[in-house]
Formats: sequence, C-alpha cells, structure tokens
Amino acid sequence: MITAIKTLNKRGQHNWTKIVCLAIELVALLIALIGLIGYLAGEIGRRQKEIVIRKVNGARTADVLRLFITDILRVALPAVLIGVVLSNQLKGQSIVNSKLSNSKLVR
Repeated sequence: MITAIKTLNKRGQHNWTKIVCLAIELVALLIALIGLIGYLAGEIGRRQKEIVIRKVNGARTADVLRLFITDILRVALPAVLIGVVLSNQLKGQSIVNSKLSNSKLVR
C-alpha cells in the first residue's frame, strides 16, 4: 500500500485528488448501505404482523422476500437513477472547470 502511494505521489498531485475522491465515494456508499439496512429493518419491524399473517396463511419465504424486494426497489431505483444523472452532470461541470483553469487563456 505504501509503495503504491509513493508511486502515485511521483506521478503528480492529481493522483492524490483521485485517492481522496475515491475515499469520499466509498464513505458515501457505506453510509447509503447503512441507511438501506436501517430502512429495511424499520420496514420489517413495522410490518412484522403482516409477515406473520402471510406465513400463517401459507406464504413461502420467497414470497415474503419478493414483497420486500419490490418495496425496496420502489424506493431505491428512482434514487439511484437521480443520483447517476446528477453525478454525471456534476462530473461534466468539473471537467469543464478543470479544462478552463488549465488553458492558456485563464493563466
């Protein structure tokens, strides 16, 4: 790990920026996954009686899991799509800003 960091450091400052951005992205992903787990735990707690009634009436475990997966997808899929669109928009803006700051006109 230290050798990789020294190698990246020899290449320039931009690599440190990439490492920091990657670390921030991983932390954001971890926070999002923790939030999803919390949401799922809350849903299971809130719908515990419904799950028991479904199981008593003959529902299989796969049926109950399918119910929760569709509920999660209803919440998560639009959020992921909005996040992807916004990240692409912001990524495009940062590339434009970095190209402008590196151009001879700005200097």
